[in-house]
Amino acid sequence: MNPAAIFHVIKGNFKRQDVGEGRRSTSESLWQQQPLSCDSLAMRYVIVIAAVTFFLIWDGLYNQGRYLDYTVREITRVVNYATSFV
Repeated sequence: MNPAAIFHVIKGNFKRQDVGEGRRSTSESLWQQQPLSCDSLAMRYVIVIAAVTFFLIWDGLYNQGRYLDYTVREITRVVNYATSFV
């Protein structure tokens, strides 16, 4: 498979495609369009969970949790700053 064909396949995977996309006319409004299938929505959650898990494992193994510690400290600081105005 040549690189151009691989790029075309990858680019097609990231397009948002609704169910029955080829049968809709352009005059239909957005609320009449069919939603995405449950499988594609569930796959988004799987990708996010896998990315967060990978980050936690990477940070724990190679950085002794340094970036996670910085993130929690910064979020705590921002929340304390935001709630101090209440």
